[in-house]
Amino acid sequence: MSNIIIPKSLNPSPDIKKGIDEFLADFDVYEIASGSKLVLNYDEKSDAYYLTCHLKGKQIVESCDLEATLDPDDDDDVLYKLNREIIEDQLAYKEMENDAKNGRSFEDLVVEYDKSYRPDQPLKVYGGQHRIRAISISEKKLDIVNHGVRLYFNLSRDQKVEIATVNNTSIAVPNDLLDRMRE
Repeated sequence: MSNIIIPKSLNPSPDIKKGIDEFLADFDVYEIASGSKLVLNYDEKSDAYYLTCHLKGKQIVESCDLEATLDPDDDDDVLYKLNREIIEDQLAYKEMENDAKNGRSFEDLVVEYDKSYRPDQPLKVYGGQHRIRAISISEKKLDIVNHGVRLYFNLSRDQKVEIATVNNTSIAVPNDLLDRMRE
């Protein structure tokens, strides 16, 4: 925990601290490798602790679980998947792939560090699955480009639902507005 700044107003549980220690032992965090520290953040609305940091694309692709579920103990028939379906045939996604191939650094990939199921993929994705898929095809850039991650720890079922819902709610953007933005 020597690489983490915990504001005096916060009092994370031992489970949160343990998760942070495990994460730092498993991952090469850009900020820490650069001599900085991370600040533990607290989301009052969801009552959840998180870190923001940057990881190489390769670590993200190898460690992310795009099939994160609300309750891994449920039958496969009733699993509540915490992500939208990935739609790869949209123009915006194709542009995202091209951006990734050209070294774009994506931000605010929303994950929970959770080894309780599929421990080889401890980053359970709650937001950013399209960006992660795009990163995965940027083979030449995987070891070069860092991407921003908002990393939660020890979430309850209700917290998972809220965070996944917030991060997978789309606002419809009219095509004419998209056209004007592209101009």
